[in-house]
Amino acid sequence: MFSMELDAGAVCRKNPTRPTEQKWLAYKMTRLKSSARVVSRFHGRRARGKQSHVSIRSGSGGQEVGRLLEVEVKNSEIRVLGTCDTAIVNLSTEVENQTLVPIEGSFEATLSGNRQLVVRAGTDGEPQNVRLYTYVQYLRNLARSGLGLLEFAFHWRDIANYVMLGDSAAGNRLEQLIAPLTAEETLPKAVPNLFERNSSSSDLLDPVDVIVPIYNAFDDVGLCLERLASNTPSFHRVFLINDASTDPRVHPLLVDAVSRRESWRLITNGSNEGFVKSVNKGLSKAHGHVVLLNSDAFVPPDWIDRLVKPLTEDSAVASVTPMSSDAEIMTAPIECSRFVARPGEALELDKVAKKLNPQAAIADLPTGVGFCMALNAHFLQQVPLFDEVFGSGYGEEVDWCRKTAALGGRHIGIGTLYVEHRGGGSFGTEKLKRVQKNNRIINKRYPFYDESVARFRNSDPLVAPRLALALASISSPKSVRVFVSQRLGGGSEYWLDEQISISLSDEIGSVVLRQPASGSDELVVEVHCPSGVTRGRVPASELPQYLDLLQNRQFVFSCLVNADDPLAVTDRVTQCLRSGDSIDVLLHDYFAICPSYNLLSYKGDFCRLPSIVQCQHCYERLPQTSGQRPTKIKDWRDAWSTLLNRADKVVAFSSSSADLFAQIWPNLTPKIVLKPHDLPVQPTPVHPSGSRPVTLGVLGAIGEAKGARIVNGLARGGRDQLSIVVIGKLDPAYSHNSILVHGQYEQDEISDLASRYGLSGWLIPSVWPETFCYTAHECLSTGLPVFAFDIGAQGEAMSAHENGYLIPYGAENTVIQSTVLSVLREENSMACQDA
Repeated sequence: MFSMELDAGAVCRKNPTRPTEQKWLAYKMTRLKSSARVVSRFHGRRARGKQSHVSIRSGSGGQEVGRLLEVEVKNSEIRVLGTCDTAIVNLSTEVENQTLVPIEGSFEATLSGNRQLVVRAGTDGEPQNVRLYTYVQYLRNLARSGLGLLEFAFHWRDIANYVMLGDSAAGNRLEQLIAPLTAEETLPKAVPNLFERNSSSSDLLDPVDVIVPIYNAFDDVGLCLERLASNTPSFHRVFLINDASTDPRVHPLLVDAVSRRESWRLITNGSNEGFVKSVNKGLSKAHGHVVLLNSDAFVPPDWIDRLVKPLTEDSAVASVTPMSSDAEIMTAPIECSRFVARPGEALELDKVAKKLNPQAAIADLPTGVGFCMALNAHFLQQVPLFDEVFGSGYGEEVDWCRKTAALGGRHIGIGTLYVEHRGGGSFGTEKLKRVQKNNRIINKRYPFYDESVARFRNSDPLVAPRLALALASISSPKSVRVFVSQRLGGGSEYWLDEQISISLSDEIGSVVLRQPASGSDELVVEVHCPSGVTRGRVPASELPQYLDLLQNRQFVFSCLVNADDPLAVTDRVTQCLRSGDSIDVLLHDYFAICPSYNLLSYKGDFCRLPSIVQCQHCYERLPQTSGQRPTKIKDWRDAWSTLLNRADKVVAFSSSSADLFAQIWPNLTPKIVLKPHDLPVQPTPVHPSGSRPVTLGVLGAIGEAKGARIVNGLARGGRDQLSIVVIGKLDPAYSHNSILVHGQYEQDEISDLASRYGLSGWLIPSVWPETFCYTAHECLSTGLPVFAFDIGAQGEAMSAHENGYLIPYGAENTVIQSTVLSVLREENSMACQDA
């Protein structure tokens, strides 16, 4: 580490002065800017514009080198479609910059923004401003936004609290008025009482006819018949229909199966007639209720009673379909994602399904799924056969279900039965072609069918049993981690996703629990399985019953910032604990110490953990960062102490964050484990460009706490001496015409982007003591000079690397600028000499 003495003595003090009233006024202005940003976002989401055939001209002579064929503004995004003869085309908006390489002269891009689009052709082309709205469109957008804003007048209290006090809970409520529903708010909601004792009667059913069409797939057929024989009462009739199987082993197998059972029948086709005609032969001989069963579906014990029971309880039910490992919308644990069960696993899942409450684990379907589907005799009398236009199968059950739905029939799915289905055993790769062909028929006959399926998938009324089966599927003698975490982006979420991926690579699932933004008495449960993710909102009171489906659990409290009631979440989760469960608490933030999880005071500066009296004074003035919190900071910390005392270990990702935590809870020091993160992608070294003016890079999503005000101040004061490129995003409230914002990036692009923009060095402007700073380590890996304040994990990282430079916390922008310029000019000079 190069130590540096700055010319301005005031900034060398170990304890810089607290922000002046002028800075406090600037903080208030930030709230007003944030409010303006909300209104701008409101307008942007409603703004619509469309232009076409905009000429793109070169820098020399202004000749046309291409055209923007279509420019459309919608939902704060600008979609561009065009052609150009140059090697590259640069597009930039007020928030994002993209450089494109036309393919065969054509290019297409979607950029964030709604106010500005600039296009530049080639490396020497002149920037051209593209008109986004006609006058009529502009006036129409203003009228649309103005009418919508009238609703704000009824929420003046929230407006006042957000603007004057920084109450983010009020801000959330305002944004819910103006923004489209988030993915979280549209998460499927689990029906309550899923685990209530099954109180339904167990009266014996009348005989049911089971139809099993068969074509080859000898191994599957053998297991299917074995399960069918073992688990089906003998008074039910079974029709085996051999559709001229070419495998010579199949027919003797069927003959033997029928010879052993009096109620079984064998029908043999002289030639291959296809799936639908074979089913129709069985239907023509059947009486009463019928079950269609594929020869690659393997039924569990007591299956037929559970499957047919809804037909006997409601005469309007035309079909019933169980959950399965491969059954489109009835697939579990992940909807429409095939699940390859290990031997015996499907039977274990069925044991879980059997215990669920039939009144809660049931839902109407747009169609039944024919792999294992019970058909009501009443509706079979009206539509007795499948339409043979569907030939070898796929779509015929949809057609039958839509026809009977028009007659008043309901088609329901049940989560109380799980039937393994291997799928495609008889037809292999032919399935895709058949599905595509028959889907065209369905779409022509029932134009709104696809829409009804989409509505079902979005709402997923069977998410409760699907979640239960997902949890059961990842239960293991190995410990399954249950993460308690809000999803807010940033380092903590990056770490969480990485941990989930690591577990999945070892075939171990994970669970994530969080509180929905609405603040209802629910918790979001995400179950990450090897086959995908199932998510849903479950009643908080039923969480212990869901989690009891896991054999061994390790609870990991990762991040609860922005939870509506974080203390209630910790209480709910700790109520789920069993003997033998382990608990880890992670220091991704300082939320346990203070609701200001980044330890920024109500004045916007790092508080440095003063006395409890001073903490209380600040605590009372803090912006509301969560929906519920006690009136005293002591009560807040005491509530977290309950969890911390029960924890097996407290994991810190930097020494500085461990030290700050130990200041509040010195008795917990033995539990603190230091475990810095590893960079998944290590940027390669970059040679300084030696460019003039000096170009300073800022990496990441830069908001208030990440130093957006610092970046803006440097841009305003730097003028011709300093150029700033934000590789990532910048809070629009701090935008400046001399700051270039690149937009979203991938970790493996950092070094290339640093070279492309000719960076001389990096600035980590974060004004809070970070618990771990990915961007600091990524920037240091490039070998370029990196500057950061002497606090937190970012300061710790600077001290450990030769190319890291510390700036005293609280330094004025002029001092930061002079420090950065003096170092980078020296580095640039050395780079030029080496060249």
